[in-house]
Amino acid sequence: MAARDDAMNFKALQAEIRGGTLRGVYLFCGEEENQKQAAWNALRKSVLPAGLEEMNETILEAPGADALIPACETLPLLGEQRLITVRDQPGLSGRTEPEEKLLDYLPRLADTTILVFYHIGEASAVRKLYKAIRQHGHVVRFDRMKGEELTDWVIRAFRVQGRACGRQAASLLLFTCGTDTGLLRTEIAKLASFVPEGEEVTGDHIRQVATPSMESSVFNLLDDVVFGRQPQAFRRLSELRLGGSTDPQIMYMLLRQCRQMRMVKILQLERRSNQELQKMLGVTDYGLQRLLRQAGSWSSGRCRD
Repeated sequence: MAARDDAMNFKALQAEIRGGTLRGVYLFCGEEENQKQAAWNALRKSVLPAGLEEMNETILEAPGADALIPACETLPLLGEQRLITVRDQPGLSGRTEPEEKLLDYLPRLADTTILVFYHIGEASAVRKLYKAIRQHGHVVRFDRMKGEELTDWVIRAFRVQGRACGRQAASLLLFTCGTDTGLLRTEIAKLASFVPEGEEVTGDHIRQVATPSMESSVFNLLDDVVFGRQPQAFRRLSELRLGGSTDPQIMYMLLRQCRQMRMVKILQLERRSNQELQKMLGVTDYGLQRLLRQAGSWSSGRCRD
């Protein structure tokens, strides 16, 4: 089996799934859990014939080599491949090293077996098991999406629901609800049930239906403060407290937002482009436009203080 030094991403894995070229051992790791689960579901559907899943699938929790190797050696029934999924393998994080028997076995993995180590969060690249999987198989990283990639994902997710969504509306949804794809899927489904079929999702729909994140609510609170809308600011503050946010949490978010405003002003004085600002600050296009508007209320001298 050819070695692979570089980690794959979700798109590369999708190409293997579509091409029917899945082979050997895979490690799924990274912080984007929603996409990781979707990838595992797609791989499972590709490998296991419909109606025969139970005959050719084994899911193991932190197995030893004596349990894992026989499962991998079992031949498929009425199908071409078996899928073995290993969850919570201690040899991928912490201080526990895998058994040498398992490391010795990976190069000899049966051609009829797809072995997936499904790891929650980040796996340690210095661990022997990680290195062995990278050498003899495929490390698939699921990093958190951001920027245009995440905007494109929102648009595709609405398309799957049978609804159109433009980039500006997608950017507003990300600003309002945050970047967690699990929460975003819930909000997208909610909006799809609210917007009639055949209509495009708009900013008005999002403002009516979407549940704002704490970060978005604090941003709007600061917007009210900056532009002198005191009654609205006090109302938003009360809503945040009623929603369970503590005063230290709110203060921390406000200070962070003020630092972002200051950074925007400094970068503008350095004549940086909006594209540079968006990349450096890690915000959506809609979020950047709101930041620019807030920062416009600060004088250059006040920013330098």
